[in-house]
Order: sequence, then structure tokens, then C-alpha cells
Amino acid sequence: MTALSLSFHNIQFDVIDHAGQPWLRGPQIGDALGYVKGRISIDKIYKSNADEFTDSMTALVELDTNGGKQQVRIFSLRGCHLLAMFARTKVAKKFRKWVLDILDQYTRTQAMEGEMPLSAEVKSAIANRARALNLEHYDHIRGQIVKAVQERGRGLEGEDLIDFINSIGLPNSDLVVIHSADLWHVTTSIPCMEMMMQSGMRAVHELERITGRNWYGR
Repeated sequence: MTALSLSFHNIQFDVIDHAGQPWLRGPQIGDALGYVKGRISIDKIYKSNADEFTDSMTALVELDTNGGKQQVRIFSLRGCHLLAMFARTKVAKKFRKWVLDILDQYTRTQAMEGEMPLSAEVKSAIANRARALNLEHYDHIRGQIVKAVQERGRGLEGEDLIDFINSIGLPNSDLVVIHSADLWHVTTSIPCMEMMMQSGMRAVHELERITGRNWYGR
């Protein structure tokens, strides 16, 4: 999540990775909520309702600012939502909805990743590799689509041709993706299957020798 760019209206947030979760700076939250003096307004809201904020919702951390390193109050997504509940600005309602949408996205991402924590660097590497793989197969897939248009799109024009292109799949493509562990399982099973077949054939031949009858193929 911290690798993502978070913005609300014209406010671009400097997302802080705190305790493995995305947190936002108090002054920027105040600006996003429409306060003229964002930091002062957020401090006032927090101090007036401090008993409702838990340690998992707000914290004081040292961050780089225009005035050098300073103690800055930051808020988790749940903390941001609670701030917006106390705010009385015109955009507070939209901001609450935005925060819930981001929180829902973050929760879904965490569920997909399971219990293994992924750093921003790892997430970035995953995204870069996915894009690289997509580019590697782009020319092949494009060629498949061009071939389909040339062979089966003749006579179509305008929106009909566009609809046809959008409906193209690759059922006969030789582009196959298989997990390396699955491929290893298949390839290592082949020698075992061969050994079982050889052992079975030796048993059949021995039975034929003893009984004098042909059992293979019965």
C-alpha cells in the first residue's frame, strides 16, 4: 500500500509506512479536510477527543519537514476516518468515504498476500516483474490478434470490427503459463511412471511364461 500514490482532491499525501501499515501526516489530513490551517485544526480536533484515539490510530514520529526533522502526529486510516467524523467541513463526508475505500482496498490486498508481510520494495519488485512478463508476451499476443482479424474479421467494419477484436480470446495459443513446482511434479513423475510400466510388463511376461498363455492386452 505504501508503494501507491494516495491523493484526495488536490492533496497528494506523503504516505508513512508505520507498523507495516499506511499512515498519513496530520497537517496533510487537515488540508484535505478543507481547513485553512490544517495542522492547527487537526491538533485541536485530536486534543478535544484524544480519549477516543487508540495507539493503533495515532502516533508521534520524527519526520523530515520543511523546517528539518520534527515530531509530527500521524494517523492510521482508521484514525483518519475518526478525525473526519469530528470535522465539520464541506468535504468531510467525501473524505470519510475516500478513507473507507482505501481501507477496504488495503484489507483486500492484505488478505490476498496472506500472513506473509511484504515490504514496499518487494511489492514494487512484484509489480515490475509482472509488467516485464506482460511486455515479453506482448508481441506474441498482438500477432495472434492480428492473425485472427485477418482470417476471421474480413467484411467487418467500424464498431462491428472493434466488437470482434474485443471478443478475441486465445484458446489455441501456444502461450502457456505453468507454475515451476507443477512442472517439476509432472517431469519427475514421468521416470516413475516408466519404471512402474517396466515392472508391470516384467510381471506380465513372467505370468505368460509360467502359464503358457498370452495375457498382454486382455
